[in-house]
Amino acid sequence: MTQVLPSLRDTQNVLRIPRLFALDVYDRHHTEQKIGSIMVERIEQYNTAPDGTLRSARIELSYDYIPGTEGIIHHAPFAAEYDADRDIVKLVAGALFMDLHRMEGQRIGTYLMHCIVQWAQQWPSAMVQSIHLDARQGKGENKPRRNRLYEQIGLVFEYDDDTKASGRSLEIPVEALDVVMSWQKNICLKSVPDYLRRINDMGFDLQHKDRVIRQLVEERKQAESAPLRWALKQLWTRHGFSVISALAVSFFALIAWAQH
Repeated sequence: MTQVLPSLRDTQNVLRIPRLFALDVYDRHHTEQKIGSIMVERIEQYNTAPDGTLRSARIELSYDYIPGTEGIIHHAPFAAEYDADRDIVKLVAGALFMDLHRMEGQRIGTYLMHCIVQWAQQWPSAMVQSIHLDARQGKGENKPRRNRLYEQIGLVFEYDDDTKASGRSLEIPVEALDVVMSWQKNICLKSVPDYLRRINDMGFDLQHKDRVIRQLVEERKQAESAPLRWALKQLWTRHGFSVISALAVSFFALIAWAQH
């Protein structure tokens, strides 16, 4: 019987989306080139009334580089909330900014927003609360990426001017949101057990290569210190049986010649 770690089950012992998982990120223009890995922690909270009725819910996606793959991410978690009394979903609960160094524009935000939209679909008739775009976060290359992050999921904005640096989204029902899957082109999800197994396999592979390198270095030292003995050893190691056979044939041929 397959055993599942507690972190992969909910309170009813049913399989669910894991709380921790990894993202392998590849360059969107060169998908064979991996540029880093990110660990994501997904936390869902559901608040209920004494009679079991849902009152509110929240999802929070925190993320960071896996040590050894890149530097430090300066960011705020992706978070969303549902208010049952008002039947409203907030796709952005709090500040939202990402500083990903070499990973800007690699669909990481698209993936995280994909998770938010999927979570919100539990309440299809709920209205999506208007999102305010701040002009201070709409500078340089960040502006088109920010705007596209929202527009690609179906949000429509009334911008304050043609620069599209600030504005507000129109309220729409959750069921009108689009589930974007473009992140699959260059992002691969890995469970923590799978990721740890891969690291373990890489460790064994590195150990094997290290042993081979040490052996080659030792052989080189022997060849430099005693080249004739090293050459004879190599001859014996590689052609020992052939050497014995040749010597045996020569020996018996010599005996036969001597008898004549």
